[in-house]
Amino acid sequence: MKKIILIAGILFVTPLFSFAASPSITSFVAGSSIIGSGQIASLSWNLADAGGYSFVIPCVTSVTFKKLDGTLFPCDTPTPSTAVSANGIDLSVWNYSGNTKTFTARVIPKDASSVDYLSGAREIQLSVTPMQHPIENVVASTSVSSLVPYVLSWTGSLLDGINLSLSCSSNIHTAVITSSSPSVLAQSELPCGTQIFPQGLPASGSVTLSFKNTDTMTRDITLILSPMMSPGLYNGMQTERITLSVNPYVALKAQTSSFTASTTLLSTLEGTPLSFSWTTTGTTGANIILSCNDHVTATIVTENGTSTPRCGAVAFTKPLSPTGTGTIAFFNNDLVGQPINLTLLPALTQGGFDGTTGKSLTFQILPRGVTPTLLPETPHLIGTVFDIPTLQKKTEQVRTTIEAKIIFTKNLARGASGSDVRDIQEFLKKDADVYPEGITNGMFGPLTERAIKRFQLKNKIADAKNPGYGIIGPKTRAFMNSLNN
Repeated sequence: MKKIILIAGILFVTPLFSFAASPSITSFVAGSSIIGSGQIASLSWNLADAGGYSFVIPCVTSVTFKKLDGTLFPCDTPTPSTAVSANGIDLSVWNYSGNTKTFTARVIPKDASSVDYLSGAREIQLSVTPMQHPIENVVASTSVSSLVPYVLSWTGSLLDGINLSLSCSSNIHTAVITSSSPSVLAQSELPCGTQIFPQGLPASGSVTLSFKNTDTMTRDITLILSPMMSPGLYNGMQTERITLSVNPYVALKAQTSSFTASTTLLSTLEGTPLSFSWTTTGTTGANIILSCNDHVTATIVTENGTSTPRCGAVAFTKPLSPTGTGTIAFFNNDLVGQPINLTLLPALTQGGFDGTTGKSLTFQILPRGVTPTLLPETPHLIGTVFDIPTLQKKTEQVRTTIEAKIIFTKNLARGASGSDVRDIQEFLKKDADVYPEGITNGMFGPLTERAIKRFQLKNKIADAKNPGYGIIGPKTRAFMNSLNN
């Protein structure tokens, strides 16, 4: 009897599990099947026999979804809920593509164990039209002169970003100067026909550009702002275009605006530095040339370093700045004042220097020991002559005084240099038989040595058998002083 009751119980219980209702979505509706970009998609649904649900929207290129608080609603990511009856969601939908897009919303009921019951899922499809004027405003001029900064500004408050591209022109070269985006660095030459900035530009911002038109007539270039649909992907259908006319580049004529020296126009022999300054316009730089005078050398110090230039050649391999300062020290190996020109040449943009628009300073370099007389500073154009007849007359008077008072005090031999050697050379060249070459460069070389030997032989001071032959020693020096005084 007990066995019969047990079997009956089993038969009674089994149908209860076999016929339990599956979770389901009894309704799933949208407020509208077509919405505009940025509008709200209102979705609602009812569940039956469910332990909750999952809501998901598969991703669609160039379409984003946002919650009502403005935060991003992630696509392709199921959002679970424990609600067991009616529920819904409101999302703003943004279409950046330029075309109407369709997206799918899906609700999946959960069973009593909170496991998604895929067979009970329901879907609904909605269409979203493209955003109208995603770039809301552009501020830019339609013409610009070459190398004048050009500011392009835009506003796209509903976008995640934009990018910029340029049409191609063989005559127009473009560079970025600055940008409102800290990630955008200055670039000297921008590509054409492609999005310029790998990371894009802000949705609202500005960029300052520079254009150079190398043609002889005005040329146009097109600037294209493209809305960002997703990182690295841009909407080519709703761009904003600016046709920009770029005027030809006209190189300014290189000019030397000023070239002045601190003390004018006289200096001492022994390298008293003079400061000088210059200003040029329409140039990429400048350089300095020293005129030729066998008795005068100079040492110039500028931002480019120190130079002891050859006469008639530019002093520095690398051009100086268009505006700058420096110092110069002159050396005169003669016993009388010697004139010298210092010329500043502006650099040409195509290379080289303009010899027609420079300016010169003329200095009268006095020998050592002569007190300089200051004259008014008069920078003048290349080719003009600084009139110094009175100065020359005074230096001739000085020469007589100096020559009468020279006393030789040092032992000198081949390899020596300086004013003492030059004084010896000046003494020797008075006798053409002794020193026919007559060079007074302050260098004790073979010519000076031979002249001393001739002098010693002529005056029976020394010969090849004596250790003092060919040098200035005490005996030779004393004899010279006796003749000089």
